[in-house]
Amino acid sequence: AILEDIFDEFDKDFTGKMGSEEFNWAYATLQLKVKEEAAKEASRLMKVSLNRSGQKLGLTVDSKTLEIKDIISKSVVAEWNLANPTKPLQVGHRIKKVNGKPGIQGYNEE
Repeated sequence: AILEDIFDEFDKDFTGKMGSEEFNWAYATLQLKVKEEAAKEASRLMKVSLNRSGQKLGLTVDSKTLEIKDIISKSVVAEWNLANPTKPLQVGHRIKKVNGKPGIQGYNEE
């Protein structure tokens, strides 16, 4: 839906304001850039499944951005990192969803 909005906005802003050849070139360039950015974003995302079983996750996060600020040793997250050395959670990572719910809403409900 976000990509459709970007292309709709492009159409509104530039249709009729340049020749068809220029418009087609600009539109194709925009499509390529959007695909590149989507691929970059997808490569930076990772899915993590943690079973708390009543334990604390062991994270300190920024309450607005959900950026991980600290990982407490001897916690669920620390155990995950030991078991998954190729994709550890790290300080600086941002939480996008929790239990399928976006951002702070999902985090607060957990």
